[in-house]
Amino acid sequence: MKKTNSGFTLVELLMTLVIIGIMASLASASFQGIFERNTVKTEADAALHTMKLARSEAIKRSNTVTVSAAGGWDQDWQVLSDIDGDGNLDAGDELLYEKKAPQRAIDISRDVGGTVFGFASTGFRTGGDTEISFCDPTGVAVGYSVTVSRVGQITKAEVAAASCP
Repeated sequence: MKKTNSGFTLVELLMTLVIIGIMASLASASFQGIFERNTVKTEADAALHTMKLARSEAIKRSNTVTVSAAGGWDQDWQVLSDIDGDGNLDAGDELLYEKKAPQRAIDISRDVGGTVFGFASTGFRTGGDTEISFCDPTGVAVGYSVTVSRVGQITKAEVAAASCP
């Protein structure tokens, strides 16, 4: 009677584990890129909603409302009902919303500099057009720009990682 083997040899098992290990390492690199892209997109979306809130509050309150990032755009942002329009929370001003700083490192920059801009009671921007860019510092993920026009239109667009500042 002939005896048949019905199992795996040690070499076959080790080769299978090596192949699984290689595939897992490739998958984790791919997931890192997805995670970076999602982080940048989430911050751009949060900025878009913060600016839309500031504009709608300016119209609703018939008063100037400012978006202020005193420590820089990569820090906390404040939306203020700003009576004197200076971008600081003074007596008589009201803090409407505070957007917390990103948990991960993201390059956030504004095209014209400065850390304050506002909306008039009409919903128009106080000043000219402005654009805030959100980029992955590693250059892996695409970036996003949030643009606010003079008339208060707020848009978000994807930009190539190579064109990030």
